Amino acid sequence: MLNLNTLRQQQIPVMTEYRAQIPFHILAKPIGPACNLACRYCYYPQGETPVEKMNESTLEIFICRYIAAQPASAREINFVWQGGEPLLAGIGFYKKVIALQQRYAPDGVTISNSLQTNATLLNDAWCRLFRDNNFTIGISLEGSEDLQNHHRPGKRGDMGRVFVINIEQAWAQYFTHISATCVHSARCGTNLVMEPDGKLYACDHLINSQHYLGQLANNTLAPAVDSATRLPFGIKKSQRRECQRCSVKIVCQGGCPAHINSAGYNRLCSGYYSFFTEILAPLRAWPRDLNGLKAWRADVMGRFSG
Repeated sequence: MLNLNTLRQQQIPVMTEYRAQIPFHILAKPIGPACNLACRYCYYPQGETPVEKMNESTLEIFICRYIAAQPASAREINFVWQGGEPLLAGIGFYKKVIALQQRYAPDGVTISNSLQTNATLLNDAWCRLFRDNNFTIGISLEGSEDLQNHHRPGKRGDMGRVFVINIEQAWAQYFTHISATCVHSARCGTNLVMEPDGKLYACDHLINSQHYLGQLANNTLAPAVDSATRLPFGIKKSQRRECQRCSVKIVCQGGCPAHINSAGYNRLCSGYYSFFTEILAPLRAWPRDLNGLKAWRADVMGRFSG
């Protein structure tokens, strides 16, 4: 097992010896599934979940090894923080994250962070930290205020506030730079998940012994990524007959394999089809190539820029 002193002493060998061949992400869960809401659709166990916070030793090993294992060609390395509700880790935790990233970042490489939150704990201090340190923040919503309050109540009642975004601008951004999230990528295996104690799994929906990849402290990350990309569930995700003949396969790619039942059917298939069919409709007025996408994006942005 490598301790922190060994990591610091061996930083150069680690940086050059254990690189993955392809870019990958690890969804880090600094507080595990703990959350301050009680969403009805959440796939984590319901009820009061104790906060199991990632300790500083695991955090430093993770940041050093995650940077070290990225391909040599990487010019930007993105860290992904999620939960539960990751803000429960506290603002001091993310200040430590930033300091460690600055310590281990190679010259010429940009470090960025993505964080998914329910936004209920955001305040001016959090927003300043995120603004000043290259954080991209994702906030999930559940449609109208009634749906939001019904499906995503707090521990004591409704959400109380609704955030509104311009959906057409979001479409334009998405379809000019199509997302590489694991759900809608061609195959799984490059988006691992790490629990607060350093345990690595192939998928956040499949936290079980079958998809356990090892303990961070005892394993280098590149072999773990290689193992995950070879798991059958990720390779076959869009090879089903329904996907091959589907008109939205190019953006859907079969969805998440965790949602496929014993009959081989994805329970979210009809929803994905309706969603992608609807948001692809405005593209039909433009040529089906990159120039057409850029022209459509410019048109949408122009209509909302003034």
